[in-house]
Amino acid sequence: PDRLAAAGESLGRLVCPALVLWGDRDPYLPTEFAHDYARALPNAEAEVLQGAGHWPWIDDPSVVDRVLGFIAPPSAA
Repeated sequence: PDRLAAAGESLGRLVCPALVLWGDRDPYLPTEFAHDYARALPNAEAEVLQGAGHWPWIDDPSVVDRVLGFIAPPSAA
């Protein structure tokens, strides 16, 4: 817990858009961390992925598409 707290101390300085994805079945870290991180980041959105664990892209490969859509949203035609 101390290391996680220390890692998150400076999150508020990051002003770029952020996407926090978290598996609801993560056996190591509870989903509250997703919401805590999103609150700490000034321009973040959090999504809790149903049925996904610690590595959600392995449980649901469509997570990669979600990340790609966030990084490079489709251009408006």
